[in-house]
Amino acid sequence: MAVYKLGPVRLTQRGGQYVVCIDGEPEAGGTYENPIEAWTRFIDSADSRVRRRIGDLLEKQGRNRYTGALEQS
Repeated sequence: MAVYKLGPVRLTQRGGQYVVCIDGEPEAGGTYENPIEAWTRFIDSADSRVRRRIGDLLEKQGRNRYTGALEQS
């Protein structure tokens, strides 16, 4: 059972270990004994995916993917 889930990224607890799973990317997750390390991996993975989606949306709107500023044509 997922303790936390954000999009394709899940953080679960199995016994005394914490497992980060990313749908479609089995090699990208990890198993941790330290919950802080597991949380950091979970949040970093979710953050990078959300930022990529936002960047793609901004580019479609003619904006800079990193700043959101309108691009000069």
